[in-house]
Amino acid sequence: MTPLDLEKLRKLEAKATRAPWEADDFDCEDGYGAYRAYHVVDAKGQALLDTSNSSVQIVHDDRGEGPDGPEGSRWDETGRQDTAFIAEMRNATPKLLATVDELRDALADAYRFISQPRTMWNDKAEYDTRNYNALTAKLRAALANAGGL
Repeated sequence: MTPLDLEKLRKLEAKATRAPWEADDFDCEDGYGAYRAYHVVDAKGQALLDTSNSSVQIVHDDRGEGPDGPEGSRWDETGRQDTAFIAEMRNATPKLLATVDELRDALADAYRFISQPRTMWNDKAEYDTRNYNALTAKLRAALANAGGL
């Protein structure tokens, strides 16, 4: 697995249009009639990207014959799922980066603590206990923020 380039992610996040983003649908037409395409919009409702010309569109069609002609709808399911993911990841990126930083700091502290030399007659027992309790609290908080506890 390739390591995350967190600095690259931070730079991309800083330059991207400000969150929140939201996935939304809009009317579109193709050779078979109207369907719902999807786009990602910013907080002002301005479209940032859309799926109307996507080469991975899969337009679902649940139209049937009703008393007045075809009834039902058509929509781009791939576009719906992809825009929902893109918007959610944009909104979550600052929190994800902060959580990774918090977990890295807590793990680094844990590593430093457990890698300290220990002796059979440890005159630092009280210090170690305080350090251990503080480290445990930091790890518990970091894991809780990451959804782990």
